[in-house]
Amino acid sequence: MAWPGSDEQVTVSLRCDEAGPAAAVAGYVTLAMAVRAGLPPLTAERARSDLAAALKQCGGPLEMAWASGDGQLYTRISAPSPTIDRLAVLLAGHGPVAAPSQLELRFERAGLRSV
Repeated sequence: MAWPGSDEQVTVSLRCDEAGPAAAVAGYVTLAMAVRAGLPPLTAERARSDLAAALKQCGGPLEMAWASGDGQLYTRISAPSPTIDRLAVLLAGHGPVAAPSQLELRFERAGLRSV
């Protein structure tokens, strides 16, 4: 399955009956995929911890998918709309794109600026 608007392939997917208990697993999948994408260690750890913390505060079923590209990690979360609304608030610092029953996140390697 290809990521919309991208040539990246979804390489990991996860389906859970309950978001809270799956938070740690989803966090570590995010960390592994962030490293694969070439994100720096602190960026990868922040993605892991922020996503896991947000999921711990949510309940209900969800599905997640991850795809990585050069310096980018894409994460898609599908869940009932109340869960998506809650996650959008909790992950606002990452610029989530929310749609009914779906939330997309993109974690990127910061570009270097010459000064």
